[in-house]
Amino acid sequence: MNVIDLAYKIDFYIDTIKQQNKKVNLHVLISFLLDIKKELIKIDKESIRWSIEDFQKEASYFNKDQETYDPTKFQNTLELMINNHDAETGITWETLRFYLNEHCLKDK
Repeated sequence: MNVIDLAYKIDFYIDTIKQQNKKVNLHVLISFLLDIKKELIKIDKESIRWSIEDFQKEASYFNKDQETYDPTKFQNTLELMINNHDAETGITWETLRFYLNEHCLKDK
């Protein structure tokens, strides 16, 4: 099960409760939440993540005087990088450096 399937399962469960105006069976709810927990743990183990910390780490190599990069731009740049990456090649440190230099310089 992927994240989208999990989200649909949650929506279905919520809609069912709303439509039927039924009280939730505690056993069913606990079982459902445990299923979600298992899936999230599986997704977490299978995921490769990039973070603001990666931008900070990379910037620190080139930002000795703290004047080169604007850390307030890291979050938006991270999201931009993830949303626009090439699925064929993925995201590499080179990709991160490109986005860092294109979008996080203080002069831009």
